[in-house]
Amino acid sequence: MESSAEVHFAQQLASNQPKIREKALKKLGKWFALKSVSEDGK
Repeated sequence: MESSAEVHFAQQLASNQPKIREKALKKLGKWFALKSVSEDGK
C-alpha cells in the first residue's frame, strides 16, 4: 500500500461524517481480507 493511500484511509477513518467512516471501514476490511488470503498462499 502506498503512503498516499495510507493517508487517504487515515483521513477517511478520522472523518466526522459517519457515512464516510463506515465506507472506509468496509474498504479497509476488504483490504485486510484480501491481504490475509494472499499471504496465506505464500
